[in-house]
Amino acid sequence: MIATEMETGKPPSAVVFGNRVAPYHPLGAVEPALRAILDADFALRFTEDTGELTSGLAGVRLVVGYADVWDSVLPDAAAAGLIDFVNRGGGLLVLHNGICWAKHPWLRPVLGAAFTGHPEQETMPYGFVGTHPIPVGLDGFAMREEPYRYEFEPDVEAGAFLRYEQAGRHWSAGWALARGAGRVVNLQPGHTAAAFENAGYAALVRRSARWSAGRTQS
Repeated sequence: MIATEMETGKPPSAVVFGNRVAPYHPLGAVEPALRAILDADFALRFTEDTGELTSGLAGVRLVVGYADVWDSVLPDAAAAGLIDFVNRGGGLLVLHNGICWAKHPWLRPVLGAAFTGHPEQETMPYGFVGTHPIPVGLDGFAMREEPYRYEFEPDVEAGAFLRYEQAGRHWSAGWALARGAGRVVNLQPGHTAAAFENAGYAALVRRSARWSAGRTQS
């Protein structure tokens, strides 16, 4: 079982994985905004060393995936380490391009979907559906984003709690999953820092991080 802040007397540790040099989504561009959202709840650290995933992530409560690696697949040892982390009770929050980790066949069932492409950016309204506790009390929002499309694992899309409107229909954009003793959330927005500076989305990211890490009730 992953240690909790109640057991250690310290804020839970969270690690954000991304890429400092990236073709579309460099980690440094969003780091200040993510710190503003998550620093109040977590002892936050940013890294591009996915080798840490193989080590067991000792003391870590939450992994945030913001990787921007589309031309390669996460090594087997790292994928296995991440799966073990979640199964033992760790939280995983995948933001926007972090869905690239689902290119590994072991991780697609964990994340619940795989990325299939997107039309050009545009400003879109986002709203909440369903009964999941993450968005309770939050308001919908609008932002300019890349309209990511997904191929879902069985029964995942039916439980999505966030969706956007584009091309005359609604598209699923956020879902939460129980995996082993852990929790996984995927959120579609996050192309630029402006996404995380949107007050409505920032509130959703913080709520999703807390739920993933077990800091709120299921």
